[in-house]
Amino acid sequence: LVAADVTCFHTPFSFLLGQIPKLGICTHTIHRTPKWFTAIYGCLDRVYVGSVGVAAEALRIAPNLEGKLRAIPNCVEIPIRRERIHQEDDEVRLIYVGRFTQDKGLDVLIGAFLKAASEDPRLRLSLIGPQESSEGGDSNFFISMRAAVSAHPSGDKIRFERPIYEMEKLRARIFEADLFCL
Repeated sequence: LVAADVTCFHTPFSFLLGQIPKLGICTHTIHRTPKWFTAIYGCLDRVYVGSVGVAAEALRIAPNLEGKLRAIPNCVEIPIRRERIHQEDDEVRLIYVGRFTQDKGLDVLIGAFLKAASEDPRLRLSLIGPQESSEGGDSNFFISMRAAVSAHPSGDKIRFERPIYEMEKLRARIFEADLFCL
């Protein structure tokens, strides 16, 4: 590794690499659910996570990270726009963009949506993101969620879609929605 002012790691061995003086300030990033070994990153200068939920879980597991842990929300920057005014017969479109994994709370979102859609037939939900384990999703979780949606009377109001990697296309899809679910 070359000398640096700041070095960012995302490897289970970050705690070892952080002991190399020429690497400057050393950080580790937790991208998914913190595990039991999270405490070993306390020897680093900073630990970053993608949400306040992950931060809370990391601190529960590793109280020694207090003061070193920072949450940087992992979201898409979208400019502010005017709210859309609905007519009684309009569809109300919700969108989620992200990985299909249980730690994202998709089971809660889907369950709540299905309950709400049973009462309001105007509701629609698009779930966009990696579904397969090979692309960052959780294949088993995706299959179980798709099965639960298919079995529900309001399941036809939910669309599972592949990831969109082109930023302009993704922004356009988000702007079509009335509500962005994070």
